[in-house]
Amino acid sequence: MISKEDAKKVAEELNTLLGLIPPLDPSEKPEILTEQLKEAAELIVPEDPLSPLAMEVVQAIQSGEVISDSESVSERQEVSESEEQEEKGEVKQPVAKTKKAKSKAQMSEEQIAVVPSPLSAGVEKLTGKTPFGYKVNSAGGRIDLLFLQGGEWTVDELAAASKATRARTVHHIYALRKKQKIAKVGKKDGKAVYKAI
Repeated sequence: MISKEDAKKVAEELNTLLGLIPPLDPSEKPEILTEQLKEAAELIVPEDPLSPLAMEVVQAIQSGEVISDSESVSERQEVSESEEQEEKGEVKQPVAKTKKAKSKAQMSEEQIAVVPSPLSAGVEKLTGKTPFGYKVNSAGGRIDLLFLQGGEWTVDELAAASKATRARTVHHIYALRKKQKIAKVGKKDGKAVYKAI
């Protein structure tokens, strides 16, 4: 069972990491939060820097576990660590944890995939909205146009071709899936592949 407290922490982490729109609501009922986390878990790729708690909760949800009001994983770990320390006569001082994400400039060229854009140079002059309801000149509109041209796309391919950030691309895919405009159709090199319905 997954504790409500752990689920809340993971929901907040996924909101930040994936930039979900609409964001996951940690205050939802356990059944609804379980479903929201299950949907968001489909957007995670191996390169995403998930915390150990988030990885554990996501794997548990994907294997069919549900959220309950039981003791959290982190609480169980803290209790077992403090019991071990007491047995050894050690006292551990809390240490502030900091996480520093790599900026694009710090990433190596091998980590940034470049996919040629099928969009023509004239796209920047288009105005109006796509059939999915997004402005053509916005990142969402460019992603829409790629889907409307056909084909199957991974998140990284869409981000590179639309010149949108990965987080924005994941947000937009989440929104389009909610509106049932696109569907997940499989995997390519271990990454989810999407196409317009």
